[in-house]
Amino acid sequence: MRRQPTFESSLASRMEQFVVHKRMQGFEYTASAISLKYFDRFLCEIDGLDGRLRDEYFMDYYETIRPLSTNTHRYRLGVVHQFSLYLNAYCSESRVMPLRFLPRLPPQIRFYRISVKEVFGLMQATENLPSKGIHRRACIRFLIGLIYTTGLRISEATSLNLGDVDLKRNTLFIHHGKFGKDRLIMISPSTRNALDEWLRIRQEYAGSGKNGPLFVSTRNNRLTPAQARYTFR
Repeated sequence: MRRQPTFESSLASRMEQFVVHKRMQGFEYTASAISLKYFDRFLCEIDGLDGRLRDEYFMDYYETIRPLSTNTHRYRLGVVHQFSLYLNAYCSESRVMPLRFLPRLPPQIRFYRISVKEVFGLMQATENLPSKGIHRRACIRFLIGLIYTTGLRISEATSLNLGDVDLKRNTLFIHHGKFGKDRLIMISPSTRNALDEWLRIRQEYAGSGKNGPLFVSTRNNRLTPAQARYTFR
């Protein structure tokens, strides 16, 4: 776990409150807090800082980090922009960092909307995987279907143990998911049928203890996210 940075400028208390505020919103915010620390160090060198941010501070800070990579540049300034908005809500005389300081990045496709037909095709394609026993093909086929129907992350799915599966209530218990939170996932009747089929095949290759992995690659060995991604490709 990364160590929480200590802020030292005259805006230190506001920065600490800001970090708490972001975490209450559900953000982990450790890396961003460290990024904000760089701005805090910059402010420590300013004479006469009166608890307010001024336009010239943003310009000067911009110049100090100009040599950094575009991504680092944008990330640090983005955190400063968020903090300036927060501070402005408490002190209207404190300036908000103009968005023009943020480097423009080309738009990126963050996701591809996949159709039910395409998911079905992917599940059928598992029959073409190199022969490593019927359980490997069935494992990946069920994994694809489960991720699609529940929205689980690959690491969340491969971390599931048999003890996390409640067959009476048709739920999956996710430990330490996004932002370290636990949650319950409901599964549909069709997913339950697929789960029963996978458990039937799985019992021939792995133990039935509560701590046993739901997804197995080889006999009694948990399927890892890296193995799942490699097989998907």
